Amino acid sequence: QYDQTSMVIKDVIVSLGISNPALFILSMGLPGIWFIVVSIMAWNNPFIPKYLVGLGLLWGIGNILTVIAHLFVIIPLIYLVAVGALIFAPTWSLLEGFYLRKVAKNLPGYIDTSDSL
Repeated sequence: QYDQTSMVIKDVIVSLGISNPALFILSMGLPGIWFIVVSIMAWNNPFIPKYLVGLGLLWGIGNILTVIAHLFVIIPLIYLVAVGALIFAPTWSLLEGFYLRKVAKNLPGYIDTSDSL
């Protein structure tokens, strides 16, 4: 596809780093490693729910699989990871937000402003 497109499209793709594997590894691979390491470190923490740790591990593994799938052009894996991201990223984000709100409510000096909205 890339070879058959116009020069303008090729320049845009190169400028955005889409065809640059090094940038893709940095943008997806390193956050994936970070999610995996943080999740492993949190595994034995009794204050962090296991479902958040598990979702963090899934997110990290998904990031690593995304890099591998794009580097080796494994189309079924790209689709699988995309579906996983559509499900697990928002789920993790919402559950993390609810958990942090619960933690914040237990902090001294917390003022509940939800009624004023």
